[in-house]
Amino acid sequence: MPRSELRRKRFHPPTRWIKLAIELMRLPTSPFHEHNLLLWIWRFAQRRGLSARIDGVGNLIVSYEPAPSGSGQDSPPPLAFAAHLDHTGFWAVRMRDEKTLRAHWMGRFPEDLIVGGRVVFWTGGKPLAEAEPGLMPDAPDDFRVGGRRVGGVVTKVLGINEEGDVTGVEVEVEEPVLPGSIGMWDLPDADHRGGKFYARACDDVAGAAALVCLLDVLVREESPHPVTCVFTRAEEGGFFGAIHYCTEHYGPNATRKGPELIVSVECSKALPHAPQGLGPIVRVGDKHVMFEPEMTVWASRCARALSLREDTFLFQRKLMDGGTCESSVFQSWMGRAGALCIALGNYHNQNVEAGTIDLENVDIGDWGNLVRLMQAMVEMRELSGGVLGEFKEWCVQWSDKHKHLYFEPAGVAE
Repeated sequence: MPRSELRRKRFHPPTRWIKLAIELMRLPTSPFHEHNLLLWIWRFAQRRGLSARIDGVGNLIVSYEPAPSGSGQDSPPPLAFAAHLDHTGFWAVRMRDEKTLRAHWMGRFPEDLIVGGRVVFWTGGKPLAEAEPGLMPDAPDDFRVGGRRVGGVVTKVLGINEEGDVTGVEVEVEEPVLPGSIGMWDLPDADHRGGKFYARACDDVAGAAALVCLLDVLVREESPHPVTCVFTRAEEGGFFGAIHYCTEHYGPNATRKGPELIVSVECSKALPHAPQGLGPIVRVGDKHVMFEPEMTVWASRCARALSLREDTFLFQRKLMDGGTCESSVFQSWMGRAGALCIALGNYHNQNVEAGTIDLENVDIGDWGNLVRLMQAMVEMRELSGGVLGEFKEWCVQWSDKHKHLYFEPAGVAE
């Protein structure tokens, strides 16, 4: 680690941020069954007077709009941050008999580790349409919030898709569970210790929690800068929510105008060159796509400015090619997307060293500094355009000023 980083103090996020994150990470979620988190964030937005809407597939879009300033100055380009609400997991399909459940699984996970894995389902609970009629009026009947926990063990794989991923399983359960019940690995509830969050789902609920904390800060500080936060669905199944958002906002038949700048916020598998504890990561690309260079330079500029101002802030700028994130979708549609992430331990609940199913984990300091970096990007949005043009101008001026070096040396004592 560079000496300058060794001298930095560790950042401890405010207690309220940690509380918000723990509340969210304790909720059950799986692809296409994110309704517990949707309800929590919807109510959070309502309490703070934030604009919130659900789109055609259930993505939740929350906007912070400051009071009009009346300054008449040109507004910077609209900015959005995005995080997905699902995590690899199950949902109940039907009981084959009193103890045998057939369930759908979605997410990349080793087949040999799934069989024998202990699962917990949340069954029963209150229908979403009754818990919050204004959230999703046409919510499926099996969208129930809360519910009691029923344990089980995966006994058989029933299906594999064209990508080689498990899609269907059989589970021996302690008692019958209702169709649509959310299932996750039977692991302890989210908590924090030793400077880390531990949870069934850090990816990407910790990212969504960071967006919630950003909104909380903007409201508390009465920020003059607007921002939109997009909470997407079913990323683990193939970016379904992000794809719909793009077709609605950026496709040839777009029905809405989308923000000019969009930044995906993720938990990305920790890599040898991108470890935990060295700060949030300005992600230059993923397994499939390199993101828009100006967005990357802008995010890095904001991070550097913050590091000069705060001795508890540090960051990394890395290619995180351990997987693919929603910014690949955004970049493909709009051609101008950026990405931030934090390094994730036990990616998709896989403890590779032990060969077991385990809690995911992220560094709390990295996560807290992620919120601070997003806030800096909101505040310094005017730096988001023309940064490569500035470098080009510097190149021209520098080469012109020193063109004599082609013919004669400089600064050499005779």
